[in-house]
Amino acid sequence: MTPKIPKGLVDADAGLVSREAFTSDEIYAAEVSRIFDRTWIYLGHESEIPNAGDYVTRQLGSAPVIVARTSAGAVQAVLNSCRHRGPKLCRDEAGRATNFVCPYHGWSYANDGRLITTTFDHHFPQDTDFSQFNLVKVPRLEIKFGLIFGSWNTDVVPLEDYLNDMGWYLEAFF
Repeated sequence: MTPKIPKGLVDADAGLVSREAFTSDEIYAAEVSRIFDRTWIYLGHESEIPNAGDYVTRQLGSAPVIVARTSAGAVQAVLNSCRHRGPKLCRDEAGRATNFVCPYHGWSYANDGRLITTTFDHHFPQDTDFSQFNLVKVPRLEIKFGLIFGSWNTDVVPLEDYLNDMGWYLEAFF
């Protein structure tokens, strides 16, 4: 549900904006829901994760994510939340890891988000498809000039269109 924005925060005739517009929890929640969960967000630069296993943790809209260079060398972003009970897997801002281990029950994930073990696999039915417990991948991830962008919105406009003319400046700068 999208949070409601309080009325009367802007006096267009006087050209004034209430301080509450910049400090309100309701407005912040509305902005995250209406803007930052729906568009491209800059997550980092490839130079921050140059080697296999390197990672950084960031915020993608309302959710924490891990941006990692996998053991295979690919860049990917996953929700920083164990599929079992939801605690953060990475509490450091950056580091290097082959695996991410949940501090709650020890579920272990490869740095590409694949579930390695629940630590009690033998308690699951014989035909359990453990791939359904892989970490949630950020559905849209693109790299432009080394800049890593992500979006939870599968229907977000192509990054090239989103950047528009700014792409020219980014190319010149990076």
